[in-house]
Amino acid sequence: MNKKHILNWEKVVDQGFKNNNNICAWSMKKYDKHIYIGTLNFKDGCQLFRSSTGDKSTWQQVNINGFDEKYPSTGIRTLIEYKKLLWAVTLSSEHGTQVWVTNGKVDKKNKILFWKKVNLNGFGLGTEIHGSRAMTIFNDRLYIGTQCKKGIPRIYRYDGNTDFNKLQPEKWTWINKEWNENTKKIPDFSVIGKLTNYKEKNGKEYIYTSIYSEVVPIINRLKKKFRLKELFKILFFFFTPNCQILRYDGKKWETISKKGFGKTNILAMSSIVFDNNVYFGTSNLFGAELWKSNKGLNWKRVIKRGFNVPFNISIWRMHIYKDRLVIGMQNQFLGCQIWASKNKKFKNKNDFIQIAPTGMKNKIQINPLKIKQDGIRTFETFNNNLYIGTASDMNIIFYNKKGPGCEIWRTKDNIIL
Repeated sequence: MNKKHILNWEKVVDQGFKNNNNICAWSMKKYDKHIYIGTLNFKDGCQLFRSSTGDKSTWQQVNINGFDEKYPSTGIRTLIEYKKLLWAVTLSSEHGTQVWVTNGKVDKKNKILFWKKVNLNGFGLGTEIHGSRAMTIFNDRLYIGTQCKKGIPRIYRYDGNTDFNKLQPEKWTWINKEWNENTKKIPDFSVIGKLTNYKEKNGKEYIYTSIYSEVVPIINRLKKKFRLKELFKILFFFFTPNCQILRYDGKKWETISKKGFGKTNILAMSSIVFDNNVYFGTSNLFGAELWKSNKGLNWKRVIKRGFNVPFNISIWRMHIYKDRLVIGMQNQFLGCQIWASKNKKFKNKNDFIQIAPTGMKNKIQINPLKIKQDGIRTFETFNNNLYIGTASDMNIIFYNKKGPGCEIWRTKDNIIL
């Protein structure tokens, strides 16, 4: 195992903002002199909190549970600032994914922010499009990648008015209709994992995205009624290299990677641009991998086998802090981990060190069925500190088992290495 360099960390949110049902800090964003955090909450509906300092006991909920009492959402997957507004995209299996927007102004009547819904439920398809993991801004337009219960996932572009008082919920354009012919051999239950902008040295800019199939619908069917056939599908899924990378130049899409990068990677849910390279972090039963490219056509593996730590199967999130690449890991057996590059130029795992204790605990919890902080879901830099949000992903598997709730931590010393 590589050398550890544990920083001085401070916990600023405990037990899911005093609600253990907030099992995951699913999104985090700096906006209008505040840091915002969106949660995943299957029981009460998603909640959004903000603080002007990030300190303990300064966090206030700024939405009603689920955003909409009649059509509530369970999770706030992604936050982004666009046209001086904060945009939030949600998960709602019962009603369809929703897009909510605020201008940061407080409604004095109920002490929360003003919010407006800026799409039809599921972009007009209701529960067929139940969630999204991805948002980006490309050519001054907002793009959202969705996940569908069946068939090909859709990517939408907002073409409406961006004045907060004149937003247009129906002004979304489906921009990847060509995928319907499935010439790119995209699997069923597919998900847009991440949308990331990348500009080549020649000035040409693209949206890069990862596509992979989703195992959750199969698990849900198995929960309702046990069938040996469904169990075999799940086992087969985890040994199938489903993920592939595509890019879009504003006119056409092209596939630029082999499935699973030619190996055993089943997902690629995180990506980032750093030092003129685009990086994708994968999920792999034999250990998560990190791949990079500087032209989008030739890919090189930088990290394999999850830093040689047992059960480090997923790179969930990446972030740039103090000119270093920071990586958040999922490890459902031992607990989450945070790794950082020693410098801007790195070649392999030997150029990374672990900068936080496993599971954010001084003692590793080996019991795989114990609900713990098993993943780093979010990063943000706020007031020069690195903030991280955790998840208890095992709670998603055991819906009725009480867990610790998500946690928010920050560095205390402004030093990363």
